[in-house]
Amino acid sequence: MLITLSFKGIAHYNIAKALDENNIEYKDINTRATYFNSILWSSQIELEDSYIFTYYSLFDKSKSIFTKKFPKNHDMLQPFINEKKIQQLIILSNGHYLMTNENDELIFWNLKLGLKGFDENASPYIWSYVIKNNNGEIFFDEKNEKMDALKIQERRSFRNNRNYSKEFSAFYKRLKGI
Repeated sequence: MLITLSFKGIAHYNIAKALDENNIEYKDINTRATYFNSILWSSQIELEDSYIFTYYSLFDKSKSIFTKKFPKNHDMLQPFINEKKIQQLIILSNGHYLMTNENDELIFWNLKLGLKGFDENASPYIWSYVIKNNNGEIFFDEKNEKMDALKIQERRSFRNNRNYSKEFSAFYKRLKGI
């Protein structure tokens, strides 16, 4: 356990150092181990009005590569911010979310689980939910039984249409360092 905490400290320090070297002002850094190891670390960096992401392997020999910026767009949620179910979504995401409007659908992107992919163009969109407005009344369509309590339609889950062999190869390649 102490070794893992030490590894996290090393990863966090190196990511913060890379942010400073790139003159990136940030509000918060959320660093966590990727699944089933303590060598490769994922980091979600909150900026004033957006998020960026990066990975750090203890075997990295080069500087961290940050993703493009993903705007928060929290103002899109403002008309519904006092709704109990919206507050539950915000709590579920630990306050780390993006809002987008796609095809006249308001979409809440939960960033709690982080990035999908290992390159600078990777998407943070692992979990997302469609918020629907019916003549001023907000409602949610249920699609995922795990979200039954919130009655929210899950959109573009990370479990759909996956090539596990390709993902594991990318994970292993990134784990070895850049």
